[in-house]
Amino acid sequence: MSHNLFVAGGSPKPEKPASDVLDTRQNVSVFHPGYKPHPLLLFLVAFPATSGGYGVPFSVVLDACQILANNEDGTLCVLGDDDDLTPPDDEKSLLPPGRYTYHVTSSFLRRESSRASIDREYGI
Repeated sequence: MSHNLFVAGGSPKPEKPASDVLDTRQNVSVFHPGYKPHPLLLFLVAFPATSGGYGVPFSVVLDACQILANNEDGTLCVLGDDDDLTPPDDEKSLLPPGRYTYHVTSSFLRRESSRASIDREYGI
């Protein structure tokens, strides 16, 4: 005895009001700054803010980038700009849709960088 678990014509799909559909054209993309072309590290769909516009919480983007960078602290810059974005005081502040790069600022990398310059200076 076989049972038909499917409705003829496919399973029913509930209709979604147009206002509930997320606009995936609004997104935050974070790239690796050390290579050309810049490889994509992170892609997050921005959501509508209550104040209007779209965004992703700044702290969420930074935390996700830090995890991808082996828990190394870092900063965000607008792609093509070397100026660091200043993290907002409010944890709920949204990073607007756009293209960004994540720059690691950890003490480990600074130590390695200074060690390499000392090695070069002394021919080690």
